[in-house]
Amino acid sequence: MSQAKKREPQLIDSVLKGTFPYEETRGNACRIEVGTEKTRVVNYLFEHLEDEADVEYTIETTELKQLIEAWVVELEEFRAQAK
Repeated sequence: MSQAKKREPQLIDSVLKGTFPYEETRGNACRIEVGTEKTRVVNYLFEHLEDEADVEYTIETTELKQLIEAWVVELEEFRAQAK
C-alpha cells in the first residue's frame, strides 16, 4: 500500500479528533479537502474546464472514512485470495 493510502485515514482522523481544523492531500487525479463535517473531492485534471460539471463531490467526512476503511478490508481480502 502506498504512503498516500496509508496516510488518508490518519489525515481524516486528525481532523475528526480536532488535531487540525482542515487537511488536504493530493493523488494522481484528485485532491481531497477534509473538513470536520464535510470533505470535498476534486478531480483536478478537469476542474478548469468550463463544460465539465462533475469535477467535484462533497461527502460527509465520517462517511468517507467508513468507505476508505471498508475498501481497505476488501482490498486485503482480495489480495489474500490472489496469493
